[in-house]
Amino acid sequence: MSNQNTNTSDRIDNLVIYDGDCVLCSRTIRLILKYEESPTLRFARLGSQSIENLQIPKKIGDSILFYSEGQISSQSTAVFKIAKHLRSPWSWVRYFGLLPTVLTDVIYRFVARNRYQWFGKVDDVCELSDGLGDRYVA
Repeated sequence: MSNQNTNTSDRIDNLVIYDGDCVLCSRTIRLILKYEESPTLRFARLGSQSIENLQIPKKIGDSILFYSEGQISSQSTAVFKIAKHLRSPWSWVRYFGLLPTVLTDVIYRFVARNRYQWFGKVDDVCELSDGLGDRYVA
């Protein structure tokens, strides 16, 4: 999906969009912050007003998405693209992208469907914005 507002798209390129109510998603964001190769990723919660102009279709996903170069990636593809920004050993996750997407998306959807049951839901809004400055797109 292309974004017509270039100032906004420049500001939010390499954007990780996550479900802020999901404990697994929040832990994943913390892992990304810990192992990120350089501070190039930005972060936003699903449903935040700042990403409304990206016009994310409801069917595309509801856990972790990745927005880069005007394109929204979802499911396992998003995970593999995010992994490219991480240090070893987490960057190696991207090599699972060599497997058929049909297979990796099935596994992704299974985990996503069960994430609240397995890891729980955050009662309070889990704000990861502390210390991120302009990297957090509110």
